Amino acid sequence: MAFNRTKYIPQFADECEHLIGDMRKGADRLKRGENQEDVLRSISKDAHTLSGAATMMGFGELAELARAIVAETDGSRSVSSNSDMADMLWERLDALQERLSRCLADEGHSFGRE
Repeated sequence: MAFNRTKYIPQFADECEHLIGDMRKGADRLKRGENQEDVLRSISKDAHTLSGAATMMGFGELAELARAIVAETDGSRSVSSNSDMADMLWERLDALQERLSRCLADEGHSFGRE
């Protein structure tokens, strides 16, 4: 029996919205100068969770973008300034959100609450 992702799309969209929102809050915390290692650990965990969910739902490109955030946050701890890291994260999160919006639109759903 094949996996029918259609009934899970609304829950997936809600979870992604929550995860991306938390990662954006983390980028804001970095910009304010909070502990880089703690914030990046949290962002990496959220991106890993999103990557796994996207993989299970069959959204490979979305999963790849999330995995890139994991790699960048894991590899950049204490390397970049908080401000530079926050700027990079906002760019990556914008791309992630755009890709998510396209994936959901292809499924007849929308991202975010309008």
